[in-house]
Amino acid sequence: MEKAIEIMQSGNRIVFTPESNGIPAYITVKEFDQERIIAPEGFRLFMDVENIGRITPSAAGCAPEHYTQNGADVVEFANLHWQDSCGNPVPDFNLALRYEFFPDGVSFCTAVFHGETAHPPKCGNFCLEMPLEFESFDDCRFAVFPRMLSTSAADIQSTTPKRFIESGTRLDFPRNLPQTFGFNLFREQGPDLYAELFLESGAALSGKMEDTFSDLTWHGKNPVVRWCFQKTMLVKDHRPLQWRNRWGWNFAPPAVVRRVPPQHCYQFIDNYRHYPTADELETIRKSGCTMLIIHSNWRRDAADGSVPYDRKRLAEIIEFTGKNNIALLLYMRGNEKEIVENGASWFSRILDKNKDNLYMDYAGPSGRIHPPEEFYPGGTVEFYDHYLTLKRIRENLGDNGILIGHTGAFFSSLGISFSDAYISGEGERGQLLSGRKEYNYFIMSAAAPGSLWSAAFPEYATSAVIPFIASAGQFPHSPLGMQFASSSLLHPPEPGINDTVFRPLWKIWKTFAHERNVSVYSDYNSCGIFGGSEKIGHYLMISADRKRALLVLSDFGGKGNVSVNWEKISFSIKSKKVFHLTPNETSPGTAVETDVITAEFTEYPAEAYYFTDCDIPDGFAEPYEQCGQSGKAFEAGIKSQREMRTVPATEKAVLQIYLDDRICTALEDSMVYDIYDATIRLGRMDKNGFNMLGIITPDEFLPGVSDRNDTPRLMPGDASKEIDLVKLLGKGTHKLAVKSFYQGLPFYNFVTVRLYCDDGYRELEFRNQLETDRSQITFEITIK
Repeated sequence: MEKAIEIMQSGNRIVFTPESNGIPAYITVKEFDQERIIAPEGFRLFMDVENIGRITPSAAGCAPEHYTQNGADVVEFANLHWQDSCGNPVPDFNLALRYEFFPDGVSFCTAVFHGETAHPPKCGNFCLEMPLEFESFDDCRFAVFPRMLSTSAADIQSTTPKRFIESGTRLDFPRNLPQTFGFNLFREQGPDLYAELFLESGAALSGKMEDTFSDLTWHGKNPVVRWCFQKTMLVKDHRPLQWRNRWGWNFAPPAVVRRVPPQHCYQFIDNYRHYPTADELETIRKSGCTMLIIHSNWRRDAADGSVPYDRKRLAEIIEFTGKNNIALLLYMRGNEKEIVENGASWFSRILDKNKDNLYMDYAGPSGRIHPPEEFYPGGTVEFYDHYLTLKRIRENLGDNGILIGHTGAFFSSLGISFSDAYISGEGERGQLLSGRKEYNYFIMSAAAPGSLWSAAFPEYATSAVIPFIASAGQFPHSPLGMQFASSSLLHPPEPGINDTVFRPLWKIWKTFAHERNVSVYSDYNSCGIFGGSEKIGHYLMISADRKRALLVLSDFGGKGNVSVNWEKISFSIKSKKVFHLTPNETSPGTAVETDVITAEFTEYPAEAYYFTDCDIPDGFAEPYEQCGQSGKAFEAGIKSQREMRTVPATEKAVLQIYLDDRICTALEDSMVYDIYDATIRLGRMDKNGFNMLGIITPDEFLPGVSDRNDTPRLMPGDASKEIDLVKLLGKGTHKLAVKSFYQGLPFYNFVTVRLYCDDGYRELEFRNQLETDRSQITFEITIK
């Protein structure tokens, strides 16, 4: 190699020098206002050889090729040799490294090692090390996802790997090559950064996973990730050494340009009716909705395919949303055959490019696991293929199409640039509201613009979440429809019931909802822009034509004047009208013209200032739409359920648990069992919370028994043996709860509580409006 090669990608700079021997000499990232080194040594690849010692790659005599392919900058070292510590060549050992640098910052390196003799020397300690530089950040939290050789739908849905691990925590992985190391880097005054390292294959040089190990060590604030592909000295007679793998990285500063700003979004997820009625659609329109997602229930096969459940009804919905400027998104999964094979080419049969849109579950590479085989004995996670699949989907959608992705707990930023929002809320075990750092970590604010599945935990649909979503520009998906009967996944059929807490923010965001490619500035993606109390959150959007701006402020316990360094972001407020927007849950209020930016938060924990050459958009002060007939019937059901939860004095009190047997969507067997793999506990409620009386099984009540793996489960269609509450509890007033536990933790409650009392028979079903805990149904009974 005679001269340096420099690659620029999305603000990142990768430099190869003749002395770096086919490995990046260093990698830098372009942050908000400066460039920083993130990988000071690129990475290190080495191996120990008997009678030679440590050997490393050598680019002596190698002429790398540099060209463009498939939208990537490619640098290919086809004939790297190996050298010892003195620079002497090692015979018969060769290495090829092919780098692909994509414009969004994702980088891949495909490696092939080959020993050209059937009697190779003993080799061991074959390692790839990737040291990173985090000194300029105030804190780091990270996640590591150990390698799995296969997954089922249940694994993807329910596995909860450890995340938010503290900086400096050493980790060792004997006999495992983790697939992903993801680091979230924080600054008290921003900007933050997300850094991800990934490895496709678990291949050992010997072909045996037990010969591998990995670890994460720290030098002060700086981590070193090490993947070891052969820890012991390997003897391989009569066969040449060979090994192949692919690794890569994504160093992604938070984006300053957002293709799609926060939306007024509903997600219709009804496994029983499949589509909203015409009247419900009209209520959705009147609510001000700008985005409607129809979940897996839109199609016959909820897990794979493109056959609509009702083609005529779907066509009517597509026509309605198109006429009313509502973005329609249809559900799919990232690991479906039709997605993997052709990037959702079926899209063009049903929807229109640059107009219609897609919602993707399993949007991360963890759903793309290939089992072990000869060339890759440790199996592979198809990072590269998954990335190209997302790239094809974006091309099929067009630049104006919208793609929203959900990865679950196994987050990866790979291909996130092709999405317009990443949806969080599930897989975080309810930790989002623990603090601003925790929130920004679990929504991956440093890696992608966000949206929130607000139905995962009850508090995600209360005013407690508002400052967090406002400061992150993270729009909620407000659910409609009955996903599962008698559970927290039973939602109203139309707006106006479970969405009132979001209405003020939706009013504010509506001023920008139909903009595209807006510039965004927040507390985590910029610095030196906002002044005032640190306990005020800031999210500033500027239109692509630089004529309008929307500054959203959120309440974390601070009030007072707020300043903005407009010059730093090249936005002139001269001659601009400034309107103060302060809607609350009952009224949008009026837009008041002002010349002072002050955070007041008198009735709602978020407010905004709108900067424009014109007036406030028409319709801002229109009152909120009330729910229609379907919603009123739903509210009547809530009232009835509330009344049934208090049982008047009775001499007879018999309890039975029933699970609805209608599995109205095509789910994998593993997922169906996993959803219902819960133990049902009966307990008293007092000032200290839930106190267990026993476990309810299909055949008996087990007083005081702790959960065991062999405890019989109630499955769909099962009814428990009747329990005589008079014998169990005795006379008096008792506040009780039936509570579900999954792997020892509270979980979705899918049960119906049947009560037989003096005044007759009643069925208690879960309603979000009556319970603050998704895992339990509570009621009060007085026994004479």
